[in-house]
Amino acid sequence: MNVKNALDRTALISAFAAPCILVFILAVHPITSGDLFMYLAIGREFYQTGSIPKIDPFIFSITNHHWNILHSWAGYIVYYTVFLVGSFRALILFKFFIISAIAGQILYFIRKNKISSVFAFLLLTMTIFCTAQRFEIRTSLFTDLFFVYTLLACLLYQQVTNLTLTRLNASILRGMHPRSVNFEIPIHQGSRVLFYLLPIVFLLWVNLHSGFVIGLGVLGCYTAHNLFFTKPRFNKRFMQSVLIFLLCISACLVNPEGWHVFSFPSSIFSSHNVYKYVYEFQPTFGKIFRHEYYVVLFVLLILTNVVLLVLSFKRKKLPLLELGLVCILAVLGSFYIRFLAMTAWGLCLVAIHLFVLHCSGQPHNTHKAECIALKHEGFHVWRYAPDTTRADTMQKLMPKRVEKTFQGFKNDHTKSSRNTTALFILFFLQLVFTIYYLSYGLKIDGDLRQLGFGLHKTMWPVNTAKIFSDFPPPTRIFNNHGYGSYLAFEFNKNPASRGPKIFFHGHVSHEDFYHDKYLAAIYTPNVFQRVVKEYDIGIALLKHIDVSNNKEPSLYRYLNTSSDWINVLKDSSTDLYFKKTDENIKYLRLLYTKMINKEMAVPPGLTQQFIDIAGW
Repeated sequence: MNVKNALDRTALISAFAAPCILVFILAVHPITSGDLFMYLAIGREFYQTGSIPKIDPFIFSITNHHWNILHSWAGYIVYYTVFLVGSFRALILFKFFIISAIAGQILYFIRKNKISSVFAFLLLTMTIFCTAQRFEIRTSLFTDLFFVYTLLACLLYQQVTNLTLTRLNASILRGMHPRSVNFEIPIHQGSRVLFYLLPIVFLLWVNLHSGFVIGLGVLGCYTAHNLFFTKPRFNKRFMQSVLIFLLCISACLVNPEGWHVFSFPSSIFSSHNVYKYVYEFQPTFGKIFRHEYYVVLFVLLILTNVVLLVLSFKRKKLPLLELGLVCILAVLGSFYIRFLAMTAWGLCLVAIHLFVLHCSGQPHNTHKAECIALKHEGFHVWRYAPDTTRADTMQKLMPKRVEKTFQGFKNDHTKSSRNTTALFILFFLQLVFTIYYLSYGLKIDGDLRQLGFGLHKTMWPVNTAKIFSDFPPPTRIFNNHGYGSYLAFEFNKNPASRGPKIFFHGHVSHEDFYHDKYLAAIYTPNVFQRVVKEYDIGIALLKHIDVSNNKEPSLYRYLNTSSDWINVLKDSSTDLYFKKTDENIKYLRLLYTKMINKEMAVPPGLTQQFIDIAGW
């Protein structure tokens, strides 16, 4: 066995395996996304009633609240179906499958173009770290998946070219004057299929998530490029891309909202909406995120593409399609932090495409196509490793238009020991990170992520939700915004009877209510008292924070010092307060009795105030 070839083969296998391992350890972690619980609650409504509710059934604060959720209706059903199969463990593994499919498409592109350079694998590794902050169970994962597919299909279809070769008559071998005839053969034969499947992809995409509009934008840019920058202008490639583009638009109309589905994505960019208060809709380079590691990696991805574009211009090549894509992705990723992951995957794919076309010479399949052409004409072409003498002989027999590419074919199979060493080093570094992550975890956006399943231990009011599900409270609940979806899911598990309704959740897109009623109540005790009176609220369920810091919301300090409120429970995730009313005190005493009689489990974090009042 050739040891050098064995090492090269092992290095490539490790290079392809390393991203899969990295995705697994970063994607398989306890659930931290609150949106998932609303997906499950809506999916459960569909299973129980056969339809998606048009009016929000979970809140009491806005009467007949018409919510805008149909843009992702199929995503809710998919996630709830997976949940029925294997609960939260199955959902986490399903998330890993989707993210693996995203990274797998880039690995497919690398494999398709026979890339063995460490540059491509290093770029993919950097992208995985950059996108890890969005490794959550959300319907936006479908947009990430289908966006990369759309970009991959366009780039591979762009590589489908007709390679012009010179047909050499066998008389050249007999010393006669050669007769030559130009003919064309296609390369990258399998690249067209992905492009032709795009209408089916958009049919799924439009029902799974509203990000399909971005995919249509990419496809439109590719179609325009084929119109203005290819000759002849109305060529076969342009006509096919126009047909696919029109079919994709038609497919996007097959959804419950019809053409109105295009209005929701545009509303996100409006200055007058609730999204401007949402964490994930803050600018990427704003003061909240600009010092985070994934923003730095995003900038590096942009700079890498810029460098490759400059190198292409220096070689007198004009990659206008790639230039347009890089500009669009850079601007979109800078607009909102939620677009960073999707655009990072796209920038990675475009950078590898630029590296293939403009830095590493002709694609490998080009050389393979020339060998096929020569075999077709009766020449004996030696398989991928011709010796120097025979290669030189073949090169002399060929005309100049083939000579340059055949020299590339000969050099393409010369292995680089330095590249093999670099691949092993990259694999070793990823292995070291894996050991570190398994031991200590990784802090992303203030939350420590570690390998595991189930729910995050300190993020959800598990104990309180269980109490209220088993023994519904007599009064209305003012809840933390981040807890709304979780409570809506937990309170309505029993199809026979609905649990208590909540004050607010993350799928309410009413800007005035969010600003004037929720945010103002959180930060201003006087507003909170007016909200309590207006909606007849008797319970406050808030996220646990340390109120010793004066920068924390004053509502916590008010509830802890007011004689009108009782702090009933305080654990690692929740601060639970009851208003001092006869109705609430009676409820707390019954609750205490059930715990004493072991009819209900005693949750950790019960306060002395609860014991003093309920046990009196």
